[in-house]
Amino acid sequence: MKKSFIVIAALLICSLTWAQESPTIRIHNFYKSTRAMGMGNAYSAVADDYAAVLYNPSLLVYRKNSEFQINIVTAGFATKTSTLMSEVQDASDSNLSDSAQAEAISDVLEQYYGTPLGLRISPMEFIWASPNWGLSLVVSDITVDLLIQRQVGPALDVHAIKDTSLSYAYARAIDSVSSWGVLGKFIHRSEMYGQYTSMDLALDSNVVDFKQSREGMNLDIDIAYSWKPTLVKVVQTPIATIKSDDFKPAIETKRKKQRKVAQEKPEKTEPGTELIKTETKVETTAETTTTAAETKPDEKKVDIDQIDTKTDGVQIETRKAEVKETFETYQPLTVSAVLRNVLSMSYSKSTMINKDATQVPENNNRVLDVGAAYSLYDYGANDLVVAVEAKNLMHPSASLYKSSHIGLEYTWAPFGWLTTQLRAGMNQLYFTGGFGLVMGPLDIEFATYGEEFGTDKARKENRIYAATLGLKF
Repeated sequence: MKKSFIVIAALLICSLTWAQESPTIRIHNFYKSTRAMGMGNAYSAVADDYAAVLYNPSLLVYRKNSEFQINIVTAGFATKTSTLMSEVQDASDSNLSDSAQAEAISDVLEQYYGTPLGLRISPMEFIWASPNWGLSLVVSDITVDLLIQRQVGPALDVHAIKDTSLSYAYARAIDSVSSWGVLGKFIHRSEMYGQYTSMDLALDSNVVDFKQSREGMNLDIDIAYSWKPTLVKVVQTPIATIKSDDFKPAIETKRKKQRKVAQEKPEKTEPGTELIKTETKVETTAETTTTAAETKPDEKKVDIDQIDTKTDGVQIETRKAEVKETFETYQPLTVSAVLRNVLSMSYSKSTMINKDATQVPENNNRVLDVGAAYSLYDYGANDLVVAVEAKNLMHPSASLYKSSHIGLEYTWAPFGWLTTQLRAGMNQLYFTGGFGLVMGPLDIEFATYGEEFGTDKARKENRIYAATLGLKF
């Protein structure tokens, strides 16, 4: 009996330990843009929209106008999350006894053992981005991670974070090719851990309850730097092309004249000349073949009578296509570095949601994001950008594959009120894809991406499908 009591006590201690720690080592980021996730989250060096306020404030220097974004809702779900919660809800709502309900829920949990689950939802985001500064208010960014573990029986581990944040960004140019920016952010965070057995779920299937969370407030800053080297390209514009075909009408006129003279007067007539003018702008030297007659840059004098109308053997001046050369500067490359959570201070205790809160959330980890983006093709309504980034460097859970991000984005904007974008990439070496449509004020974004949910030795993909519905002004 004493031995059994010791075993039960040990299991209770293990359960309490799990309740204080996250069930995974997934890296939690302060903010995620659906557009960014569609291109592998390699976005810090791209950020040319409102998200620059939170991703890389130093790029606000290159904005030419202001933009106000209202994201009505952003939501992302793991593929099987809704199915699991629906099955658990059905089992708990059945007319069975508590023990029978617990057994039914246990069978449901067993089917999802080892499967990463979760969701992220953020209703109402307000972001203002202007040249050199920006402001954002994220009302409630909620992330929930779920994982089925095996203790005495199957149990559902829950880690949930709810952030409300107010941020201000400021940026300045250092010189013509570099800029810096800083983001000050105030965060109120509720963070909860829980472990629920099948019996717990039979009694109450609501597993996310922030009234039982750790709660605190924090103030931190991000510091960003961007470098956009200036390149020079030569643009050649065709001006004029002179061909011998241009003289065919004059040759035909001379032939008609010869026939008429031959009919009226058999004797030889005095030769006549024709003056053929061509307006030509010459700005570069071109190889030419000329007749014996001297020509000026703006006109050509050709003796029609010297043209052999039988063979057309005379070589009339023909130029290659003359071009005008101009020099344009452009900045297709961007290299950026963002040091996030520079202060990395502890949260101060708050009791706004959980009146009985005695603990504060875990500190934000100081991390470094280094990225580069290059515009492969930018002509008219078409733009193709490729980007790479190493994210969350210095994080305790960082690894080569967790920090690896690659993205590609193609933009087609045929009209000022219409923009479409296709995206692809690799987020933590898992495939991502996305689509964006901006039509007037309506902004719709969709993305699917995989993120690492496991450990260094046992990789596990969590596949997320996300969408954003917003208004752009």
